[in-house]
Amino acid sequence: MSLVKILPIKLSAMLLVLLVISPSTIFAEGPRWNANTATVEAPGIIVQFLERKPQYKFWIPGENGAAVYIVIFHKIVEFEDRNNDGIFDPQDTILAEAELTAHDVWNIYAETLSGPNGSTEIRIIMKGLIDVIPKMGPGVGKANVTFVNHIYDRDVETDGYTVAGNRELKIEIIISDWLWHSDTAKLCLEVIFAGHFRGRRGTPHCEEHRIQVRNQNIREIRMRGEDMNMVGVFRFRERVCIREGEQERFCNVNCSHDFQARNAIEYIVYPHFEGVLEHDPSILIEKETTLSDVIIENAPYILLVAILVIVAVVIVVKVRKK
Repeated sequence: MSLVKILPIKLSAMLLVLLVISPSTIFAEGPRWNANTATVEAPGIIVQFLERKPQYKFWIPGENGAAVYIVIFHKIVEFEDRNNDGIFDPQDTILAEAELTAHDVWNIYAETLSGPNGSTEIRIIMKGLIDVIPKMGPGVGKANVTFVNHIYDRDVETDGYTVAGNRELKIEIIISDWLWHSDTAKLCLEVIFAGHFRGRRGTPHCEEHRIQVRNQNIREIRMRGEDMNMVGVFRFRERVCIREGEQERFCNVNCSHDFQARNAIEYIVYPHFEGVLEHDPSILIEKETTLSDVIIENAPYILLVAILVIVAVVIVVKVRKK
């Protein structure tokens, strides 16, 4: 076979490899933990645990001047669902509250582990013994609350859900030893959404909808700041796992929200339980790429392709002249 025929085949193969392998694939690194700043850094997301509490400040590396999102697990409310609608609303009676952002409550540490499918996991564990303050009557109770945070260096499937490697933080919320004030009460986890956009603190525009992943119902809150092409995402399954002694059961989760111009709050309602309750939300940022973003990101490859094409044309012309 002549050089004129072989050369285009080889160049086509090289171009195909270059198009398939992105710069992020070649130069990707795994997540890293910085204990001094309580921050985990990955190629697609940086998450800081503000004041070493369950306050998650997260952004895309290099984009913190444009959009930084904040998810605050603010408090747990024990309430009587007076109208039996399954959600937390003003008609319900609050029995007790537990602030999750109190000082000197949380112990935070991280460890590096071998994850599923040959992945590397950074696991950040935040444990707290929180005060449960009743609305009426004396005495302050205690409850154990733990946030177990997972980030992987590649996509990992956990219980039918795929956690995006290097850009999604999976959070396990574990509540145990709750001293109930009523046998029919429920718990409500209050989650606040905020952010910094172009250097100014503000409230993102939030939209909530349901998505399905392998027959699982998942709630997704999409947050948008001033830079509309970077979207903060908060997701959670519409079910929780309850462990009571040797028994394990799954229950549905209800939710409601109050999204306004000055505040954005999600209310996640958990059923009455004895023992341990586990729920697993996650956070990530999705950047909606434009044509210019693609060109800038792949500029080195585009230049290399152009050089290869020019070289190929020159070689073909010279060979044909001979």
